[in-house]
Amino acid sequence: MNYQTNIHWCHSDLIARAGARLNGKEVRTLKRFVKILKVALYKAFLFGSVGFVIGFFGPMLIAMLVGSDANLGPLWGILILGPGGVICGFFVGAFGGYKRIQKK
Repeated sequence: MNYQTNIHWCHSDLIARAGARLNGKEVRTLKRFVKILKVALYKAFLFGSVGFVIGFFGPMLIAMLVGSDANLGPLWGILILGPGGVICGFFVGAFGGYKRIQKK
């Protein structure tokens, strides 16, 4: 017997056994969690992208308009506004997804 086939069968058997033990309430809870997670990840990507673009290109545009030679402006987008937008967007999306599920 092929070793890879044996491992694949073993994993699929474990997954099937775990899935068979879930009852209806647990499946509904898992579906609700997945819906909330989808909204949260979408908002995290959206807020992070907007924060990165504003933080990266904003200081460069301001430096061009003012005539400054500062070259550390884009670090705001890379180090602060991008990751901050992802974190903020995740929490906003999780809260919004939870509220959306509660209405239904």
